[in-house]
Amino acid sequence: MAFELATALFGLGGTIVGGGITFAANWLTARNQRVLADNTRIQAVYDRRVETHRDLLVRTDQFMESARVFRAILIDMGESESITRLHAAHLEKWTALFDVKAPATMAGPPSLDAYIASLFEALEGYSAQLEFWRDQGQTRNANAIDEEAGRRMTVVHRVYAEYVDAVRTATTPPERTRRQLLRHSSRTR
Repeated sequence: MAFELATALFGLGGTIVGGGITFAANWLTARNQRVLADNTRIQAVYDRRVETHRDLLVRTDQFMESARVFRAILIDMGESESITRLHAAHLEKWTALFDVKAPATMAGPPSLDAYIASLFEALEGYSAQLEFWRDQGQTRNANAIDEEAGRRMTVVHRVYAEYVDAVRTATTPPERTRRQLLRHSSRTR
């Protein structure tokens, strides 16, 4: 009888230990899956932010290139047809740029809102100066108008650089989050 009782107790102990190990393994797996899901969501937010702000930067570059070409034709006071064509291209790039302003603002983080506003204010000032120049046509003030356009373009480049720096800072996950992402991704490989 003692032998059967000892066997039963060892069987019960083995079952309890086995059940405890199974429970612990399931709990750890569920926790790791929860952490992985959280980290995936965090990374998706950062990736979307980077993509949205990159799109704004690319469209700003395209707009600035169209403005540069438009300004060059204004300096030469080329033929009216060229000015009209390049003006239309300039407005098209402005529209494309403006289309990404709201998504970039919504993508956040809020710390970038002031940089986006400053960038668009500078771009509007530069574009308005080019429009003014186009409307003035060939005038004695062409050099002064060009100098003002150059000054405004310099402001755009400065504000653009500040925005790029702010985007780099704001779209980099905090160090703690980066460590979690790296630690978990190394475990899942």
